[in-house]
Amino acid sequence: MEEEKRNVKMEREGDVGVIHFDAPPLNLINKKFKDELDEAIAWAEAEPSLKVLIIRNSGKYFGAGGDVNEMKEEDYHVDKLDGMIQRISRLPMPTIAAMDGGAFGGSFEIALACDMRIASHGSILGLTEVNFGSFPGVGGTPRIIQLMGRAKAMEAMLMAYRWPAEEWMRYGVINAVPDLGTAYELALRWAEAICQKPASGPRAVKEAVSCFSEPDYEAFLPHQRRIMESLAGQSDIMESSKAFLKK
Repeated sequence: MEEEKRNVKMEREGDVGVIHFDAPPLNLINKKFKDELDEAIAWAEAEPSLKVLIIRNSGKYFGAGGDVNEMKEEDYHVDKLDGMIQRISRLPMPTIAAMDGGAFGGSFEIALACDMRIASHGSILGLTEVNFGSFPGVGGTPRIIQLMGRAKAMEAMLMAYRWPAEEWMRYGVINAVPDLGTAYELALRWAEAICQKPASGPRAVKEAVSCFSEPDYEAFLPHQRRIMESLAGQSDIMESSKAFLKK
C-alpha cells in the first residue's frame, strides 16, 4: 500500500534541518498541514545536533494562508496554530524562512516567526487578513511591529499591502532577495556558513535575541486569542476568503 503523501516533510542536509511545505501550489494551512507541522516542529525540537533550521516550500506559494473550506469549523480560529508558531520562534537553533513564492496571512506569519527571511525575486508577500474581516492573529502583529515599527506596521496591516519581496526588504522584514537562484539555495549557503562556526556561538546569539523580544510577545498573547475568538465563524471572513481563493 502506497504511503500517504505528507504536506509537511522533515529533511536533513548534514547539520541543517529542513521543514518542507510540499502541498503545491498553495500550501494551504488546513488540519492535515497543521498536524504535520506540529510533528515537524517536534522533530526539530528533539534534534539537538541540528545547527540551523530552514523552512522552505514547493509550488507557487510558500503559503496562501488558511484553508477557507475549514474556516467554518468551530475551532479553526482558536486552535493551537499560534502555539506552534511560537514554538518555531523558540527553537534553540537559528531559523531561516526560504520563500520561493508568495506568502499571505498565516503563512507569512510562520515566516515572521523565523529569525531570518529570504524571498525569491518576484515573490509577493502580505498580511492580508484585514481584507477578510480579521487580523494577523497567530503572532504576526507583534512581530511585524518589532520589525517595521508601529506606524509602518499599522499601515501595512490596514492597507493589506501585497508588496514584492524587495519592498519588504526596504523595511527590514526580508533579509535578502537573491539575484540568481532560489531563496532555498541562498538559505542553504547561509546555513552552511553558520554551521562552520562553533555551535555554541549561534545558539548563544539566538538565546540573547530571544531574551530581548519574548516579554512583549508573551504579554500580547491573551489579547490576541481574545480577539481571534471574537472573530471566529463570522460570515464576512468566510465569504471574503472564498472570493479570494476563487481568484
